[in-house]
This record gives sequence, C-alpha cells and structure tokens, in this order.
Amino acid sequence: MKKKKKELKLINKLMEDANKEVSKVVSRIKPDIDRVVEMYKSSNTPYKSLLTSENRMRRLPVEQYQQRTRSVKNTVYLNDDGDLYRKDKETYCYNMHTAKIRLEIIKYLINHSDYNKVEDIREYTDSTSEKSVREAIRSINSNVSRHLNIKGFIESRQGSGYRINPKFEIVLE
Repeated sequence: MKKKKKELKLINKLMEDANKEVSKVVSRIKPDIDRVVEMYKSSNTPYKSLLTSENRMRRLPVEQYQQRTRSVKNTVYLNDDGDLYRKDKETYCYNMHTAKIRLEIIKYLINHSDYNKVEDIREYTDSTSEKSVREAIRSINSNVSRHLNIKGFIESRQGSGYRINPKFEIVLE
C-alpha cells in the first residue's frame, strides 16, 4: 500500500512538472501564434473571405439566407436536335445527335426529378444492360463537364440511382 502511495506521489509530481513545462512553451510561442492569426485575418486569403461570409450570414435572417441559397439555379437548354447548351451556345454546347441513348437518359431524368434506379432508366431507353446505362451517364457527365464547363450535372446516390442535379434548370426548346 505504501509503495502505491509513493508511486502515485511520484506520478503526480511528474505530471505537475510536465504541466509547468508545457505552460512555459505555450507562453513562449503564444505571441507568434497571435501574430500569424492576425496576418491571416488582414491578408486576402480564403480565411478572411470565410470570416466575412460568416459575418454576412449572421446579419441575414435565416429565412432570407435559405431563400438566397435555394434560388440560385443554372439554366441549361436542350433542343429537339439533341443539343445541350448554356446561354452562349457557340461556346458551351454538347451535341448528342449521334448518341441517342444519352439523349433519352437526359429526357427521362428531366421528367423524373427524384433519384431513378438504373433498371428503370434501362427499360425506358431499351438499353442492353445496366452497365451500358452507367457508362452512358458517366459519358454524359464527362462531356457536359468538358463542353459546358459544368461539373456534377447528373448526380448519383448509391442504392437510389441517378437524377439531374437540382442546381440546374433545364429548358426544353
């Protein structure tokens, strides 16, 4: 019993000494840390813009903030010829004239806003397999990214399927 008490006293003494050392180190480097934080706050860094965005959000009522974030939609157009494009059609256009399955997939997803299972899309497009549907969707996303400069046009969720990203409004012409 006495041996355990001695060991506990020794451990406590060592802990106190360690805490004192840590306190000394922290007090020595604290001015440096404060100086670095001030530099980041005063410079044009993402940290500063993050702080100003946070401050702006605090000033907005919650309803207004939610309304502002919900109402931002990018418009994409789809015409009968199979052109998927943005406002500047000359610059941002993905032509699907020869890729009928891709055009059919997009039309299906436009009419079904929730997540859609691959089996349902395969049936609608009369595709040969679910793999070919997945490859076509991957190709659509790749081409939309390349030609329209839009990332994540078609979203996927494991176990749920695919849908057009709700950030995009598609206008049929």
